[in-house]
Formats: sequence, C-alpha cells, structure tokens
Amino acid sequence: RASADADLGGVLVEEVQPKGPAALAGIQEGDLIVAIGGRRVKTLADFQAVMKRARAGKLAKFKVVRSEFSEGDLVEVERTLTVRLGGR
Repeated sequence: RASADADLGGVLVEEVQPKGPAALAGIQEGDLIVAIGGRRVKTLADFQAVMKRARAGKLAKFKVVRSEFSEGDLVEVERTLTVRLGGR
C-alpha cells in the first residue's frame, strides 16, 4: 500500500506484504518510490499509471529513497531495487 508524499514528490510505501514481490526485492515500509523503470513517480496517480501498464512476471527497477542511520546521523539514501511484478 502506498500514498503520495507531497513534500518530496514520490509515493510513500505504507505497507509491504510479507513474502510479496516488493518485500522479496527489499522494499520496506517508509521507502519513498521516486521512479519505476526510469519513469519519474511524483504522485499516486503516476504510480498507478505505471503499474497499470506493467505486466505480471516482468522485472522492474524501482528507485527508492530511504532514511537510514550512518555514523549516528539520519541520512537519505537512494537505492535501485529490482522487483518481479506480481499479478493483480
């Protein structure tokens, strides 16, 4: 489950199904999805449009921004994760 993040642009991951395609790829609750397959995702509508065109079983690169601690500081880290898209 995801929602739009108006401050940064992107879609905030609110829930990840255990053992689902997103979880297996390393997507976590709190990640901000900013691109899928090279297409910028700024709003929930952008995310839904990209996912509507996606084919089940195909691989897609998700670019996410994640907050992590590094040497005691909270930093924003960008990661690219490969997700095998599931059926609807």
